Amino acid sequence: MSNAEQKTISIADLDLSAASNDGHEFEVISPKTGKGLGVFITVLGDQSEKVVAFTRKRQNEKRREAAIAIRRGRPSDDIDTVEDDESFVVEACIVRVTGWRGLAEEFSEANARLLFTTNREIRRQVLEESANLANFTKV
Repeated sequence: MSNAEQKTISIADLDLSAASNDGHEFEVISPKTGKGLGVFITVLGDQSEKVVAFTRKRQNEKRREAAIAIRRGRPSDDIDTVEDDESFVVEACIVRVTGWRGLAEEFSEANARLLFTTNREIRRQVLEESANLANFTKV
C-alpha cells in the first residue's frame, strides 16, 4: 500500500489558523479553590487571523518607530513603560475574546476592558488558553 493510499489525515485537519478562528470556550478557574467559577470565556487562538493581524500591527508600529529614529540619527525616544506593556496585554486579551457567559454583565469591548484591567488572573487564563494549541487541534 502506498503513502497516498494510507492517507488518513488531511491538510485541513492540521489547519490551526482555521481552528483558531472558530474559538475555544473555557471555564475560568478560581486561583483560591482551583475550581471553576461558572464563568465561561470564548477565545480565539493565537494563530487566528484576527490575533495575528493585531500582533503584526503592533510589531510593525514598533519597527517603523525604530527605523524613523535610525534615519534621524538618534535612538528612539519611544521606550515602552510598564503601563504601556499592561495596556498592550489588556488589548491582546480583548482581541482574543469573542464572548462570555456566566457573568452578570453582557459581553462588550468596554466590559472586557474593565474585566482585564481589574483582574490579572483572568488575563493570564485568557492568554494561556489562546496559546494552548491543543485547544485548536483537530487531531
